[in-house]
Amino acid sequence: MNNEKLYLLYQFSVPTGLLKEVKAAFAEVLPLALKEPGCEAIFSSDDAHKFHMEQSYTRKLFATVDGKLAAPPVVTRLRALYGAESSFAHKGVRNSD
Repeated sequence: MNNEKLYLLYQFSVPTGLLKEVKAAFAEVLPLALKEPGCEAIFSSDDAHKFHMEQSYTRKLFATVDGKLAAPPVVTRLRALYGAESSFAHKGVRNSD
């Protein structure tokens, strides 16, 4: 299996009335996910992403948001360019609070 770093962009469309509830679900899971081996905002490999998706808290997150999204999540696989791995995932990130 290919063990290059894995950059995934998940886009979730959340109705305004459910935003607080969905954000709370993500806030509960994020600290646990970032403790996983190979998960540091960028997955170290496809295997690390597969491990992440198998965790009980990840499954719980998707069960919690099921039916609360305006559309299915859009997942885009990205690639680092020009050796910019360390900063790639953080460029352009904004907090929309």
